[in-house]
Amino acid sequence: MSGYAPNSMRMLSWNMAHREAHWHDITNDSDLDVALLQEAVPPPSGCVLETIPPADARWVTAGGNRRFCAAIARLSDRVTLRPIRTTPLADAGRDELAVSLPGTLAACEVILESGEPITVASIYGAWTSPIPWKEGGWIYADASVHRLISDLSALVASQRGHRIIVAGDLNILHGHGEQGNELLAGPLSNGVHADGGDGTAVRRATAPQRRTVLTLAGRTAERQQERTDVSHSEGRPFKRYQAARFRVCVD
Repeated sequence: MSGYAPNSMRMLSWNMAHREAHWHDITNDSDLDVALLQEAVPPPSGCVLETIPPADARWVTAGGNRRFCAAIARLSDRVTLRPIRTTPLADAGRDELAVSLPGTLAACEVILESGEPITVASIYGAWTSPIPWKEGGWIYADASVHRLISDLSALVASQRGHRIIVAGDLNILHGHGEQGNELLAGPLSNGVHADGGDGTAVRRATAPQRRTVLTLAGRTAERQQERTDVSHSEGRPFKRYQAARFRVCVD
């Protein structure tokens, strides 16, 4: 791969819409090292080098009939993965990453060819709705995302020098609410960029229906490709899903 350096990796973040066939779309790109996936189902046998969770585990998300989960895949021999064990919040031990809603977060350390470790996480903002006896029929993902932020805080062990990349599908619309709902637009129009000092930055790449979040603390990231659109049909009108690709370099 031209221009590849031992202190860099190329990543993909993508909502796979629980379709096994999309694994072939990912593996067809030999330039990719790591994929951070949402609504993922287990890959076909021999399709990828390694996944978190393992291919023979249960790929489910709690809180409903969700036969998919957030996942991470290693796609090349240019990197190695060191899994971070996730456990339901109520059962997590001292050395485990507590997750409020199992299936919405997968995490690991990626070891570059240079030996540099970077913590990465794939996150999914699960849809939820008000309790049945409340009137109204809307759904929202804000509460799920708030829980994910709390879960991710356990990966930050110091004020400076940590290296963390978080990407995923938050199911939060930027600048407007569902169908132009002004009530939902307000809180989503703020906080598009946050700077924690010492190079710590949170940058959000937005699309009308999907949001990908890249968090890189104390290092630089180069956006390699703005968006790759993938269309598919499941017996209903076409939906469009965006895949965001990043090239990450360690300074």
